[in-house]
Amino acid sequence: MKYKFIVIVFLFVSHVYAQEHFVVDNNESNTTIIGTSDLHDWETDVEKISGKATLKPGKGDVLNIEAMEIIYWVKSFKSGKKTMDELTYEALREEKYPKIIYSINPVEIKGNINVAVLGNLTIAGVTREITVNGSVTNTGSELNITGEHTFNMTDFNIDPPTAMFGTISTDDQITIAFDLRMVPEE
Repeated sequence: MKYKFIVIVFLFVSHVYAQEHFVVDNNESNTTIIGTSDLHDWETDVEKISGKATLKPGKGDVLNIEAMEIIYWVKSFKSGKKTMDELTYEALREEKYPKIIYSINPVEIKGNINVAVLGNLTIAGVTREITVNGSVTNTGSELNITGEHTFNMTDFNIDPPTAMFGTISTDDQITIAFDLRMVPEE
């Protein structure tokens, strides 16, 4: 009986330590929000991205992502136009909801391939289950995650920003394009 307990403890400890933890490398990651308005197309860069992932080793080229959460800090959205940035912060209710969060459900990825990942996207306090298409590459020393997702702001109860007393308005549909680098947590 004593040996059975030791084997169970060993297996549990081995399982816990077999997990790998990765974090977003903000300096090497890029995310851009792309949209249109009555006047022109526009882009906003996200300057502060954080997040983490827990991986469980798989057999061969299988990558098991047990959990992942990516955080985009709304106040770090920069378009190069102060007024547009302020309208964006207001539309996203940044003071109450300073983060946009995407968290995924556990997923098994075979090889370095294109994937469709189901998860929850929370914007301005509204959470929707969405599928994001992208590519995940595991180099052994980092994860590279790229892709994009298009959706309507009104899906998250966000009124598309307007300017000049409503004479200029942004379209409802936007695209988030991302290129994330995740490195082992130290």
